[in-house]
Order: sequence, then structure tokens, then C-alpha cells
Amino acid sequence: MAELSVEISPPKPSTAYHSLLPNEYLKASPVAHTVNRKSGLLVTTPIRKKLKFDIPPEDGDIDMACYKRRIDVALGRPRKTRVLLPMECINNMQKLMKQLEEELGTLKAKLQTQEEEHRTQKEVSEARFRALEAKFRNELRTQEDKFRKELRTKLRTQEEASEARHRALEAKFQNELRTQEEASEARHRALEAKFRTQEEAERARQDEKILKLGLTNMLTRFIEILHDRLHMNLPGGGVSNTKHSTQQYKAAAEGLKSVKHDKYNKATGNLPVKYLNFIIHKYSFMVDERNDEAHESEVTLAKLLVTPRMKDHPKCYYDQWAPLFQFVYGNTVEELAEVAPSTNFMDMIAI
Repeated sequence: MAELSVEISPPKPSTAYHSLLPNEYLKASPVAHTVNRKSGLLVTTPIRKKLKFDIPPEDGDIDMACYKRRIDVALGRPRKTRVLLPMECINNMQKLMKQLEEELGTLKAKLQTQEEEHRTQKEVSEARFRALEAKFRNELRTQEDKFRKELRTKLRTQEEASEARHRALEAKFQNELRTQEEASEARHRALEAKFRTQEEAERARQDEKILKLGLTNMLTRFIEILHDRLHMNLPGGGVSNTKHSTQQYKAAAEGLKSVKHDKYNKATGNLPVKYLNFIIHKYSFMVDERNDEAHESEVTLAKLLVTPRMKDHPKCYYDQWAPLFQFVYGNTVEELAEVAPSTNFMDMIAI
């Protein structure tokens, strides 16, 4: 195989070997001289095309020297191709290095000068900044004092206005509240009066019911005792039997019409004749309300009769019926009123 060498001429005589990257160097060198030493022929070809075909430059090739070393290592044997660098490039490179060192010293001195200038400017700038900061703080303090003063004045004005509105609203609210309270009290009194009236009416109905049941039971028992003491048999046979029917007790009450007053007084221990007359004339109208458990209602009736409303009642229920309790039940009305009822009669009828 023929030995080949590639000579790359620099783009310009003044171009240093290390001044350009390989791609830029080759791009600026359009012609390469390929020498076939066996035939002695000189062939001119575009260097970019041949080198791109063989081994193109890479990003790691920072200059032509790196590129050359990589080509030499990569090609090796059996090919003897190598890149020959003209001496002019080496000389230019040395000159460039010296120039670069001089320029580097100049740049360092310039940089040092710039750093000193920068330090001086920084100190001046810091002093100016401190002065501006002090001025700004003074202005800010002045504005802050002014703002606080204006704000206090404004707040004081708003507070006075708010207090005036509050007093007006409070007065209005108090008037409305007073009006509502008066209206509410009026409604409450009306409802209380209505409730009291209803309660009194309901109590009157309950009292009337208790009186009817209790007095009928007591008069029924009174009829039985009279028949027993007058040696009279109850209609239907038997003596002192509380399970006689309503019709039989009506007949028993009618049978007492023939009883003389002296016999009645002797049998009752001079009880008022009004009880006998009441039985004769009114018992038949009340007996339909009679409770079969006649002996169980005396305590409830006694508790009702001793209440103030019965003692002060226009019909004088207490004075009218209290004397009959001792004769019928063997106890006074006050004694029976202290006894707890033995049945649920009080639960059915509230006093």
C-alpha cells in the first residue's frame, strides 16, 4: 500500500495552529495536497470531503493538535497516512502563545485596575445608598407620623359618628322592645285570663262530676242505712245490698215518702229533714250517675268539699253536705279528707 501524507495549509499565513477549532480550521482551508510518493503524482482534493470521509473532527478536538493526535492513533497500521503540519504553523503558534501571554498580562493588569475601580465605585455606591436610606427613613417616618395623625383624627370622627348611630339605634331598639314587651304582656295577660277562665270552667266541670257521683253514692248509702234503721226492706229483697239496680234504688227512694218526720228524726239522730226531701224529690234524677262502687267515692268527695272553692261556693256545698258524712260514713268530712283514696278515682278526676 502506498504511503500517503496529507498536508493542510493554514487559511492565512498569520493563522496560528491553536487559534481555531478543527472544524473551523478545515472549513477555512479549502485545498489539501495529497502526495502519492510512489507515483509522484500530486492530487488536489477538498480537504473537508476527504477528512470527513476518513475521520472527521469531533467535539472533543479542542484544536488541530488534538485532532492530529487522534488521527495518528486511529489510523495506525496498515495505513501510513499522517497529517503533516507546516513549520509556519508552529512558528505562528509560538508567536501566538507569546502574544497571548502578553495579552493575558495586560488583561490581568486591566482586570486589577477594574477591580480597584469597582471597589471604589462600590464604596461610593454604598455611601450613597446609606445616605439615600437615611433620607428615605426620615421621609418614611415623617409620612408615617402624618398618616397616624390623620388616621387618629379620622378614627375619632368615625367613632363619634358610630357612637351617635349606636345611641340612636339603641334608643330605637329600646322603644321597639318596650312596645313589643307591652304587647307581649298584654297578650300574655289575655292568654292567662283565657287560660284561667278555661281552667276554672274545666275545674267547675270536674267539680260538678265529682259532686254528682259522690253525692249520689252517699245518698244511695243513706237510703240503705235508712231502710235498715226503719226496718224496711229494699225493693227486690235483701237489706244493705249495694248491688241493687238503679230502678230498685229509685223505688227505694220513692218508698221513703211514707216515712214520718218523727221516725226519721229518731232513725237519723235529728238530721235535717232536707236530706229526706232531697232523696224523695231529686234522687231519681241523680241515680243514673251513680257509681257501682258507692263506698269508694267518699274520700274524693270529702277532699273536694273541704276546698276553699266549695266552702265559698254560692250554693254552699260544704255547709249543705258536710253534716251527712258522720251519719253515712262514721267520720267527719275533715277526717275523710285526710285519708288517701283507696281507688284510682282521683286519677280519673282531677280536683
